[in-house]
Amino acid sequence: MRVYLIFLFLLLAGCQEDGNLQHAPKEAEVSVSEMLLVEKSPEESSVHKEFLKNFTSDRISFGFDRQDLSSHAQEYLSKVADYLAINLDLRVEVQGNCDKRGSVDYNNALGERRANAVVEFLKKKGVAPHRLSAVSFGSRVIVPGDDEDAYEQNRVSILVIK
Repeated sequence: MRVYLIFLFLLLAGCQEDGNLQHAPKEAEVSVSEMLLVEKSPEESSVHKEFLKNFTSDRISFGFDRQDLSSHAQEYLSKVADYLAINLDLRVEVQGNCDKRGSVDYNNALGERRANAVVEFLKKKGVAPHRLSAVSFGSRVIVPGDDEDAYEQNRVSILVIK
């Protein structure tokens, strides 16, 4: 009887007036559609700032109409994978981007292929798949301009560390 009363007390202590159990608040998650509506830079995250202290950039560049990783990108991503192997609580969202040339559908697909190329490389380097996600932003303008320099800076995948 005593165990039953203790159990009943603990159960009731965890209930609100309407009878629903109280839960600890979840960490805020932002959906992809919300991110599209509200542009937030990766630099707003303190975790991301810590990542950038260890690395020179959060961007992987791609050639025109390409989704393959250069040898330089592979070398850099190998270091990122080593960092993630030490920091097991971190997750990575890879945001694929294109320059503004090409149709919306084409750029969305190319951005997805670019993001997936980075994700697949990190998986091969031992990063657990549940820690990685890919999203395409298509031809989101990161650097404005109509010259090759601006186009080159927009043809990237951005690593957002969470």
